[in-house]
Amino acid sequence: MAILLVQGNKKVAQATSMILDNVPIAGNVLILVWGSYAWAPVQPPLTNVVQTGVTWVRAVFSQSNASSGINMFYTVDIWYGIVGAGALPTINITGAGGSYAWDVCEWSGLDLASLLDQTATSKNVLNTGTTALTTRTVELWIGGLGGNAADASLPTDGFTLLDGVVQNNECTCYLYKIVSAVGTAYTSVTALWNGNRCAGAIATFYGTLPAGGGRGKSKALKQLLLYT
Repeated sequence: MAILLVQGNKKVAQATSMILDNVPIAGNVLILVWGSYAWAPVQPPLTNVVQTGVTWVRAVFSQSNASSGINMFYTVDIWYGIVGAGALPTINITGAGGSYAWDVCEWSGLDLASLLDQTATSKNVLNTGTTALTTRTVELWIGGLGGNAADASLPTDGFTLLDGVVQNNECTCYLYKIVSAVGTAYTSVTALWNGNRCAGAIATFYGTLPAGGGRGKSKALKQLLLYT
């Protein structure tokens, strides 16, 4: 099954609740990117994501403090939720603070039995960090950045930027790439963020394997190659 974007991105800012435009479908996966900035004391990442019929788990988060002696902290947090029967469209987050915005997308074609592959983080640079080599050819790569008050654009390495618009003086970037080969996941953006003040993170998710597991050659093809 091909990996497909079913709905999203849906975005809210300075709100702890979101209602998706459509009821999510059982067997799909919701992926959330939350970005924030706050003056000291440090703003922790989200404590929980709650939704009826959906099991949410953190994939990765990153946090940095601004350079030049400015006591400001930037956070990005990536969560995924496996949609079960009877799911409702309302999503609630807890632990949100500072100035923040978050985006959610629904995806199909991901492997629920083994979902998360690699993660990476970065601090005070306009990129997500670089993962170790991924371990499956078919994957969905999700990048996130939480940064200062300027729009972002021009994602690199074949990623699509679904959100990079400032809202409430905070820019949350939701980036994705669907791949068909293993690699090291990474992307960056262009933005006029003072001192490159931001936090970045990236997570890669396994796509569903084709019939036969997608590994190796069939017996018939092996015999054909042997005798030709």
